[in-house]
Amino acid sequence: MSGLTAELLLITTAQDLSRNIKKHVEECSEKISSMINHLNLLDFWSESLVDTPTQVILKEIGYDLLSSIYISTNGMYRNAYISLRSAIELGIGFFYFTDHNYDFLEWKRNNFDLTWSRLKDFDKGVLSKKYLSLFNDKFNFELYIELVSNIYRECSEYVHGKYDYMHSTDSHRILFSKEKFNEWSNMFLQIVEVIIVLLSVRFNEKLGDLDGFQLETSNDIFRKLGFMELIIENEY
Repeated sequence: MSGLTAELLLITTAQDLSRNIKKHVEECSEKISSMINHLNLLDFWSESLVDTPTQVILKEIGYDLLSSIYISTNGMYRNAYISLRSAIELGIGFFYFTDHNYDFLEWKRNNFDLTWSRLKDFDKGVLSKKYLSLFNDKFNFELYIELVSNIYRECSEYVHGKYDYMHSTDSHRILFSKEKFNEWSNMFLQIVEVIIVLLSVRFNEKLGDLDGFQLETSNDIFRKLGFMELIIENEY
């Protein structure tokens, strides 16, 4: 490919992506607003846990999620799912490292690998009744574990390059698809929601710091996912 051809290709692609962003903003504004509200709630938790050494992981999750929004509104939906897979893995990993400080210190030195199987481990994982019941013995841990496992599995399909999850099977161009964006955005919202749920369980002492809108959003999440035991009475 000559330099000129490569230049024209990049310019044409940039024009296509710009049109895709405009189309997403015009036709998917409600979904985008909902995602931003979820990110704002996640940011509250990140700021509330600023003194926690592992807070840097929460900030990285926010970066992954913002990257996923940007990539998706460009019309690159498969790549946006890959960022979501990183967000859910780091999201659950945050809780593991918060309560396994030695592993966290080793991880920072690149001497420890966090795997999904470890996160689900009955004795040492965080996706287990043994762990979850430490903070709320009424929490529906079975529903939560199933939900998170399904999310991780679905996002992993895009990472592993399964044929049915490829983007280029539909077209050689990067095109706007409201259907694909809605599917992706639903997954985005679920990922933020399950992280919010576990933050609310693990750091329940921080719930009193929620303002009226944050409290309402949290309760909506609990109702939507079926965790009625987490509903917080609104005193505002």
